Amino acid sequence: MSERGRDACDRRCVLARRRSTAVEGEAARRRREFIAEVADDEVGPGAKCARPIRRVAGYNLSMKRSEKVSHLMTAEPLTVHEKQKPSEARALLHEHNIHHIPVVRGSKFIGLISANDLLRVSYGDSFAQDTRTVDALLDTLTITQVMVEDVVTMPSTSTIREVAETLANGSFHCIPIVDDGDLKGVVTTTDLIRFLLAQY
Repeated sequence: MSERGRDACDRRCVLARRRSTAVEGEAARRRREFIAEVADDEVGPGAKCARPIRRVAGYNLSMKRSEKVSHLMTAEPLTVHEKQKPSEARALLHEHNIHHIPVVRGSKFIGLISANDLLRVSYGDSFAQDTRTVDALLDTLTITQVMVEDVVTMPSTSTIREVAETLANGSFHCIPIVDDGDLKGVVTTTDLIRFLLAQY
């Protein structure tokens, strides 16, 4: 390579290093600003983030306190009416591969049926036995006899963080979202996992 060619190559290398340094500096500046913003949101303006890696990771999941559960919930979920048969609930759970189905009276939420509830009243695996036998057994009961009435619900004004904390602290996997008695949607642990995966 000629001397002129080497000089040109050296200049390009210098420029490339300068651009790389500038990009890294900008990225570092943005990280510092983000950490400061997280600290302000968590413990007040001007606070220093004692564990920035954990906090930044959490906030990359978009779980700020103000984000509403309406961004996550399944709106207008499948439901069964209180006058329907338990066998119809079983068929919906099986057909749509879901584990919970709300019970309504008009638009009002009155209870929840899960696959486990059907197992409990059918004395076995209600999704593996002959369906005609299982359905005949289930339909000796009513929907209201099978469903769980004492269900934890939350309003649509709840945040994703609040719903996540409630699910984490409870022994259940589904929270109906209810406003003034009206069913607005449902949130399950599966919804939360999918939400977290979507952030990456």
